[in-house]
Amino acid sequence: MFRDRPAVSQALLQTLADCPRRFQYRWLEQWDERIPREQQQRLDWGQRFHRRMQQWYLGLPVDQARGGEPELDACFDRFRASQPQLFVERATARAEVRRSHYHRGWLLTGVFDLLRQTPTGLEIHDWKTGLFPRPRRQLQHQWQTRLYLYLLAETGDLPPEQLSLTYWFVRADPVCSERFDYSAAWHGRIRRELDGLLTQLEQGLEGAQLWAAAPHTDTLCDRCPYREPCRGGEGEATAGPVSWADVPEISF
Repeated sequence: MFRDRPAVSQALLQTLADCPRRFQYRWLEQWDERIPREQQQRLDWGQRFHRRMQQWYLGLPVDQARGGEPELDACFDRFRASQPQLFVERATARAEVRRSHYHRGWLLTGVFDLLRQTPTGLEIHDWKTGLFPRPRRQLQHQWQTRLYLYLLAETGDLPPEQLSLTYWFVRADPVCSERFDYSAAWHGRIRRELDGLLTQLEQGLEGAQLWAAAPHTDTLCDRCPYREPCRGGEGEATAGPVSWADVPEISF
């Protein structure tokens, strides 16, 4: 039915789960989504930190990139000193690993910051570069956690109980983390939740108004660039040259 189905990332799933109306504006009606300057600066900083980590795991000299950003240098050094186990064996770890899997005709895809093999299984490690750690309950229920663990299980031959995902809050001092161990029961719940969201996505592409019953919450609405037009006011959101390829893979 759909010749050009989009790849389904964690960002796409999270937006659809959080607010179908924002999903409809952003990716179905292709309204432009302007990012505030301060937020864009934080995203840029996060991208540079991820690039620094990737260079290290590729065996490239990272010292050449030092000097221009003292905070980033200090953050990298603090992380490396506090978690030496992550910086020892490059042979058992790969950075920026993409895993994809077809489910109900949809291509699910994700990019792991680091995939590390241990004697007991496989570990996903994700660098969070926000200023503050996120609550564990929030992390557990976000789609990045669920989709990444689901993809790792579906694209490998290890049982879910041998898989895990750890978030590292690299700007915290001291560096802190949250680890999530997977299970067969959790895998089954995620599959059912995916089926529900993919059904919504199919309905949206068929022309259904996903946003008709979208709830308003202060937490989400206050940060939404479509807040004014959504509530019937005059806003700056306009149609723009947005494509499915713009959906980000990594949430910093």
